[in-house]
Amino acid sequence: MKRIAVLLLVLLMLFTMSACGEKRILHCDGCGVECKVDADSNMTEDWLIYCKDCNNEIFADDPDMQIP
Repeated sequence: MKRIAVLLLVLLMLFTMSACGEKRILHCDGCGVECKVDADSNMTEDWLIYCKDCNNEIFADDPDMQIP
């Protein structure tokens, strides 16, 4: 019984470690704060990137562009 519990614990730990993908840090073009995106994303610093606060301020008139 203990072997099964230890095996399940090890598998759970491996799963949680693999579930967290690497992140790439980009910077908000509005305020310069760091924004994390998935490492496999094609986003680069060349893109116009806004943090949640800047996005909601810039697109305040367009509710479809608001980030909850």
